Amino acid sequence: MANMSFKKLHITFSEICLIVVLCASTTTLAEKDFTAEAKKPLAEYTFKVITYNICGLPDLITYGRNLAPMDKRFKYIGRNLRRYDIIGLQEAFVKKKSIIENELGAYYQVHGTDTGVANPIGSGVMIFSRWPIYRSHYEKWRKSVGPDALSHKGFVLATTKIGKDLMIDVYNLHAQAGGSKEKIDIDNMYQLANAMKKLSVGDGNPILLIGDFNCRFGDEQCSVLLKETGVTNVMDGQKGVDHIFYRTNNSGWNIEVESHAVVFDKKFNGKRISDHEGFEVVFKFIRE
Repeated sequence: MANMSFKKLHITFSEICLIVVLCASTTTLAEKDFTAEAKKPLAEYTFKVITYNICGLPDLITYGRNLAPMDKRFKYIGRNLRRYDIIGLQEAFVKKKSIIENELGAYYQVHGTDTGVANPIGSGVMIFSRWPIYRSHYEKWRKSVGPDALSHKGFVLATTKIGKDLMIDVYNLHAQAGGSKEKIDIDNMYQLANAMKKLSVGDGNPILLIGDFNCRFGDEQCSVLLKETGVTNVMDGQKGVDHIFYRTNNSGWNIEVESHAVVFDKKFNGKRISDHEGFEVVFKFIRE
């Protein structure tokens, strides 16, 4: 009886040991799976952005710039803009800009003041988004000089919802053009920075700032812009005046620049599409 009791006790003990080993193994596997899962980003979005000055000015002003006929070049621009998710246009002054709008009919849109009897030359700044726009804001520059004083140039904001957990504040601007305007531009950069602080900073949305800045890196107005808005340029040493900047804005999103390129730089039937080239950026937003 003693041997039988010992035998039963021995079997029970072995079974217990096996159970303990299996449990330990299962726990270790679960921990490994959890660790691997934790390394995956919670959300990730990749999308393409462009800024483009389309030279949508009256023919009387653009005469001599070797531009293709407006109907044809606007049709070409609108058709090729469909490959972008967020679009910032400048100098969209003339009424024929509706050609581009029609080509982008499925996009959501905001713009500053438009052309009309009271405002013969509107703001010319427009934002198109593939996703819904939940908020918009426009401001005319408080200071201007020369021919720009006849326009309503300034900046426009569109808050667009890219995904269920990602809203982005997109600013599109067209700075003053012409010579002897640095002090005015600097004042306007402070105006923009103050608006961004009021409308965006602290709301948790990442920020994109795009447009025709009419300044190059090293110019005082560009330096003021970078300092006052806290934005980062997508490309060091970028030439030209058409730029795209970004700011995480303590949103919890990491922003990566996957690629950037100059576009709309080829002629159309031997003619220019605009007196500017477009600048595109592919962004990746990652939340970990």
